[in-house]
Amino acid sequence: MGGSSGPFVYTMPEEATTINATFVACVALSTATTGSGSINVLGASSYPHTCLTGSFPEGAMIVVAAIPGSNRVLTGWTGDFSGSSSPFFFTMPSVPSTLVANFAPCFALSTGVTGSGSGLLSRTPLRSLACPNSDTYLAGTSITMVATANGGSTFVNWAGDSTATTATMTFVFPNTSATLTANFSACYALTLVQPATGGSIAAPSPARSYACAVSSFVAGASVTLTAVPQSNYTLAAWSGGVISGTTNPSTFTMPGNATSVGASFAKCLVLTL
Repeated sequence: MGGSSGPFVYTMPEEATTINATFVACVALSTATTGSGSINVLGASSYPHTCLTGSFPEGAMIVVAAIPGSNRVLTGWTGDFSGSSSPFFFTMPSVPSTLVANFAPCFALSTGVTGSGSGLLSRTPLRSLACPNSDTYLAGTSITMVATANGGSTFVNWAGDSTATTATMTFVFPNTSATLTANFSACYALTLVQPATGGSIAAPSPARSYACAVSSFVAGASVTLTAVPQSNYTLAAWSGGVISGTTNPSTFTMPGNATSVGASFAKCLVLTL
């Protein structure tokens, strides 16, 4: 006879008979989680033997599935199984085992631009692979952010959850939602009107603001100009509205528009008495 029930009723035949009983060890399987979620364990139907709850026959093929909590994802298994698949098949060994499902939240990233200029943002990756939605990341994920200014604008700095001043930067996602805003400023041209005689105006210092074109500046930038007179000439006056007088070098604040600066020189004459 065969079967797995016990006790059972057996009708004795008219001959000597031997009955053998085969026993299968029931082995304990413990489960645990980190983070918000649960584990579903199903024993394979090919093992009908009855074990106590939480135990399975040695050699049984068990289906194990991780069930994440709200806004959580499975980041991996630890204990007596490593990997990140769910569900997976676990063959019950001869010794007690533990399966731990590790869950983590996906945090949202908000991005934007601000300032008098304009530009575009890009990033890599667009999400953590484990997270189901775009713009969501696991804490600790490294993101490469790139701010690209449009023509006539320059990148100034990042704001929000980063204060970096480079257009390309690496952002390590915190254990919370985050915001990254790129600040772009408009670039305004400074034109130097060189005099016909008597001298010239040297290139401005600094030569530009941030990544603006040469001789272009953001509003509020401090710019220094130096008049270079020829021999026997002196600076007579600055002109252009943003700068005046005879101070040399002279520093002015760049306005929020393109501007021109000129200079005039006077010849120094010898007075003989």
